[in-house]
Amino acid sequence: MFKKIFLMLGVLCLLLFSGCVASSSNPTYEDEAIIGIDFPHFKTHTGDHFYKKDYIALSNGATLDILLITTDNAPHFLSFFVGNDAGINVTLYQSTTISNNGTELLYFNSNFNYNDTNGIKIYRDPTITNLGTFKGKNYVGSGRKLGDEIRADDEIILKPNTTYLYRITNQGVISNNVDYGFYWYDDIE
Repeated sequence: MFKKIFLMLGVLCLLLFSGCVASSSNPTYEDEAIIGIDFPHFKTHTGDHFYKKDYIALSNGATLDILLITTDNAPHFLSFFVGNDAGINVTLYQSTTISNNGTELLYFNSNFNYNDTNGIKIYRDPTITNLGTFKGKNYVGSGRKLGDEIRADDEIILKPNTTYLYRITNQGVISNNVDYGFYWYDDIE
């Protein structure tokens, strides 16, 4: 019994004096609770997490090309998802050569209290002269059921000053609604 009490007191002292407890002087956290969040969530709070979400209807065999260009020397940590109604292939290439970037797409800071600027630019339908280095491919959807998605919860770390192409190709025999999103954060510190 006494061991448990001393152990609990020891843990409480460790937490109180280690700086792991939010202070009531911080107006955001008034209950002095222990705060534990994952790193991407932390980057949202610091204004360094961004997202781009959209959807498109692709006709049979049509392709959507999304170009990402890292424009600075900071590492960027990216995850993505793609969902659809009928079946798609998703292919990733690195160091894609282009003659025209295409249409620049808007993206947003996940913390609306910060600016929407960072070191990645996103474009749709670029003019491609060389696909670049193949980095992976997924098939999403069985063709027998409607609705499926892939989610890359594992991050990939994008090289600075490099182009990346996400190619999404409709494999369905019908028009296919494709939902996609990119989530990333900068690690500039």
